[in-house]
Amino acid sequence: MSFQHYLATDRRLSILKLVARAPQGKLNEAVLETALKSLGHIIAYDEFLADLRLLESKKLLTISQMEGLHIIHITRKGLDAADNLIKDLQL
Repeated sequence: MSFQHYLATDRRLSILKLVARAPQGKLNEAVLETALKSLGHIIAYDEFLADLRLLESKKLLTISQMEGLHIIHITRKGLDAADNLIKDLQL
């Protein structure tokens, strides 16, 4: 595994863990992006959105819109992934 791949996997797992710990299992994109930066994951906005879309495609979270912001909701499968209960999950 390359270092870049390792960083991307860690970043995506961090997204899941942050949303899982949020009240009602949801965060808006601005809060989530700030939280990721505080963990050292400083990336372009397009890359951030690509990570969210990848996690959504794997049914780990859902994304909705409210007042111009993306609202990220964790799914049951996403909670399991955040708790490392899914083996061989390719993030």
